[in-house]
Amino acid sequence: MVVPLTCRLGAKEDLPALRELWEKETDWGPMDPEFRHWLHDNPWPGSFVVVAVDADHRIVGQFSFIAMPVSVQGDAVQAARTYGAIVSRTVRESWCNRDVAHHPVKQMFGYGVSEARARGYRMIFSMPDPRWSGFFRLHPTFRYSTFTLWSRSLPLSEPLQLPPGYWSAPLTRWDDEIDRLWQTSARLHGCVVMRDARTLQWKLAGFDVRAVYREARLVGLVSSRVRGGDQQNQLEICDVLSEDIGPSLDATLRAVVNVAHQAAIEREPDMPLKKAAVLMIPVLEQPLCALGFGPEQYEFPFFVHCVDPMLSKERVDPSRWYLSQND
Repeated sequence: MVVPLTCRLGAKEDLPALRELWEKETDWGPMDPEFRHWLHDNPWPGSFVVVAVDADHRIVGQFSFIAMPVSVQGDAVQAARTYGAIVSRTVRESWCNRDVAHHPVKQMFGYGVSEARARGYRMIFSMPDPRWSGFFRLHPTFRYSTFTLWSRSLPLSEPLQLPPGYWSAPLTRWDDEIDRLWQTSARLHGCVVMRDARTLQWKLAGFDVRAVYREARLVGLVSSRVRGGDQQNQLEICDVLSEDIGPSLDATLRAVVNVAHQAAIEREPDMPLKKAAVLMIPVLEQPLCALGFGPEQYEFPFFVHCVDPMLSKERVDPSRWYLSQND
C-alpha cells in the first residue's frame, strides 16, 4: 500500500526527527556537522529544507536546497543546489515499482521548486546520488548529462616542473586577489558555481589549497583533499581557477599533481594513495592527457532545472559547465 505524503518546509523543531532519519537511513555519518556547514555557515542566505510527512505527521523524507550562486557567462545568477535526498525505507518499499512521477523524491523536489521560485531563485542544479538520477534524467524540463572522472596513478617518478616563471605555495590569505582571479577565471566557462574568496573560504574547510603565481601575480588556485572510507586511496582535485586556459592552467594542474605526489610518498605502506582524480571538462582534456590522466569507469550525474522561464536553457546546458567533485 502506498503511504500518502504531504510536503512542507522544515522547521527548527524538526531537527530531532531529521537527525533520526538521516542517521538511520544513510551511512553519511552525523547530520549536525553537515547541516551546520551547508545550511547555517553558508555565506549565501536562503537555503531551506523540504520534508515529507505521512498521515501520522511523522517525517519520512527530507531534501535540502542550498543557496549557491552560479556565474553564467560572467553574470551572477541566484541558484540552489539540491542536497541530501532521503526517504525512509518503509516509504521506499511502498513506492517500489510504482509511477515514478509521484515518487516522494519528485514530490519534495516539486515543492522545493515552488519555494525556490517564491524566493527569487532562477535555477536549481544537482549532482545527485546515482540512485536518484533516474527520476531527473527522464524529466522533460531538466537538462541532464554526466561528467566522467579522470585519474592518474601515484606516486610520480619525480615531481613535475612548472613552466618558467611560475611557482606555487600553500594559500595563506583570502583576499581581493582571489576575487580578481575568480572574475577572470569565471569568464573562461559558460557556467561555474560561485568561487569568490568568501565562498571558497567557507567551502574549502579541510582542503589543501594551493596558489600559483607568475612572478608575483596570482594566476591560479586549486584545492584538493583525500576523503575517508572507501575513497581514502585517491586524492580529489577540485576548484581549478586559472587566469587563462594556457600556461596558467597547465601550471595550476602541475602544482596540484605535485601535491598528490608528495601526499602519496608520505603515506604509510599499508594505506597507499594510489591516484589523483578530477572531473573532466573539455578545457581540461588536453592538459590532463599531457599529465598522464585518463578516463575511469565512473560518471557523475548532473542536471539543471530553470526555475525562471526567462533564463535560457541553452545558456545553462550542462555542456557549458565547469564542475568539480565538491560542487
